[in-house]
Amino acid sequence: MPESSGAQKPSSQKSDRRIYRGRIEPSGQEVTTEGPADFWEPHADFPHDYTMKAWQCTDDDHPPGGGVPGYRIAYKTIKLFSYPNTVCMFRNARLVIGHGSLNRGGVHLPDAVPGRHWNHYLIPEYGRLVRERRGIRYAGSPNLTFDFQAYEEEVPDVSYVEIIVRLDGLKLDEPETLFGEGRMKVSPMRLLLDAIFGPRLIGSCLFEEVGCVFDDWHWNRWIGSARLAAESQVPPQIMTSTSIKSRLSIALDRYDTIDDVRKRKIRFASRWLWLAEEEPDRVNRFIQYWLVIESLEMKTSHPGPAKKRLAKITGTPADISNNFIGRLLRLRGDLVHGDAMKVTETDLEGVSLAAKLFLSWHLMKAVPWEARRRLIAIMEN
Repeated sequence: MPESSGAQKPSSQKSDRRIYRGRIEPSGQEVTTEGPADFWEPHADFPHDYTMKAWQCTDDDHPPGGGVPGYRIAYKTIKLFSYPNTVCMFRNARLVIGHGSLNRGGVHLPDAVPGRHWNHYLIPEYGRLVRERRGIRYAGSPNLTFDFQAYEEEVPDVSYVEIIVRLDGLKLDEPETLFGEGRMKVSPMRLLLDAIFGPRLIGSCLFEEVGCVFDDWHWNRWIGSARLAAESQVPPQIMTSTSIKSRLSIALDRYDTIDDVRKRKIRFASRWLWLAEEEPDRVNRFIQYWLVIESLEMKTSHPGPAKKRLAKITGTPADISNNFIGRLLRLRGDLVHGDAMKVTETDLEGVSLAAKLFLSWHLMKAVPWEARRRLIAIMEN
């Protein structure tokens, strides 16, 4: 069981993930952690992830979750000063060009290392391989301490540009959407400032936050950790060197038979895939996954070849694959032209699975069974 401070398991309910409540000691600040519904499954196939959420800068007049959802970003100028401070008020935003101290905060994961995806971290386990008469045994040192460390600090004596934007109509429980909408709304203002005052005004980014803004422009900061998982949750899996070489040689031999033009396409598409895996913005991630499909299958804007390929590798009827690719293409167009700014979890999972299946097919003429099964379920829904 992972260690936590005051966290309690809630009553049973049908859900894949649950909210667990606890406190930060010794301050007593209330926090929540989000994790799988069964909280801890030993010997899982892959580590489950957990997150911590909390509020900062709250008081009696500015309670947690009060006010309007908002976005806040600050930049350090490059030795450019405003005297006195310049404050510009707009209908849904406030701009400050000033000098002084700024408050910022967040969550540290001190014992974790970056995972393979953006915003995913792993608590590593270290151990030894022990040779015994019956073979090799793994002797590990399990680490199940989930250490979420909230921090709040002042950035002193800094020349800065601070922008706070109200995001009316959005939900506080969708931080990725708040970040995406906030970045979009701030972008024209950044461009104007850069064009008028030059590159010394918008220097390095000091912080970027989402939270709540009140009528008096008081800011409540929402802090959320990255997704954190423990390597110790999964059982060891030992493969022989012979097995690894055998399986890898089959794939490499297949790759060697591919002509140079197709290899270049595969390399290009693979690069888009890894950019998508590391991309923090959900809209950009969707577009980059789509570019994997487009670069492999579509010489023009016509999606016909992609539809046929998807039907072949999934074994689904043409109408199902046609509808799915058509839906992704329409969403891609809406996102690129500004007619949509939100990507659902289902659409993101669908386009990512499709991109990976297309690449697997071009690389090995085979696709992972579990990924194929999951994509078919999304396509048929």
